[in-house]
Amino acid sequence: MIWNSYDYRFPWVSRLDKEILSPAYGEHTPRQQSGRWRDCFSTPEGRALFSSISDWYHDHTHHGDSSVIVDRIMSTSVIAEQPPEQREGVRATVWRIINEDETLRQARLDNKFVMPYVTHVASTRPLTL
Repeated sequence: MIWNSYDYRFPWVSRLDKEILSPAYGEHTPRQQSGRWRDCFSTPEGRALFSSISDWYHDHTHHGDSSVIVDRIMSTSVIAEQPPEQREGVRATVWRIINEDETLRQARLDNKFVMPYVTHVASTRPLTL
């Protein structure tokens, strides 16, 4: 399994998730971030069928103007499917977070932003029966 996720070690990225994405997904939508996908591998059946999970992580970034953040959030499926007036509220929240975070001050001045990501690879193998 492989996921490219936002890097939530950055406080402003965590705010994007907390204030925008998590509420849009809701509590019952499965997300990689919850780690609940691992549950099926830890059951007696899962342990009998698959080897232990090995994890690998790699940090990477996307560079660009403010659209590297704004457009990425706006293109998330749970945001893109919202009615126009709701999407504009999301856009305003993204800009509020960008404008309030002091660590993005120079990025705002230069209009050169970096969106941090983490690639997570989780691998396992079927056990022979």
